[in-house]
Amino acid sequence: MGPIKDIGRIIIGAIIAATLGSLFYTIDTGVLSFFATAILTLSLIKLFKWNAAPILAVSLIPYFSHPASIWALPAAVMASLVGLVLTLWCIGKLEQLTWITRLDPTLRKMTSVIMRTVRRQPVTGITQETRN
Repeated sequence: MGPIKDIGRIIIGAIIAATLGSLFYTIDTGVLSFFATAILTLSLIKLFKWNAAPILAVSLIPYFSHPASIWALPAAVMASLVGLVLTLWCIGKLEQLTWITRLDPTLRKMTSVIMRTVRRQPVTGITQETRN
């Protein structure tokens, strides 16, 4: 349960940071707002012990991308991170299935046979032929 809890905390932290960055960018697009966003995000990272440096980067995206809506970035961050976690969760569940682990040696044997039958000319040979 530990890694899932940490991943959830990082996702929540990224959403909060993106919302904070969008809010400060909406208030003012200047350097003071940029600095305040960075300082506040770093303080939140330290306070909640979020061990993920990209959280700061996510909070500063609005200053470089200039979103049209205040909620565009937080929604995009949430959708992409939840989609990533769901994909990784599904892959983890597939790896736990026993029939896939039994297929693994067979797939490796098929791959090695295919790779032996496909003979590729080295890149240096192709380059040497084109020079002549």
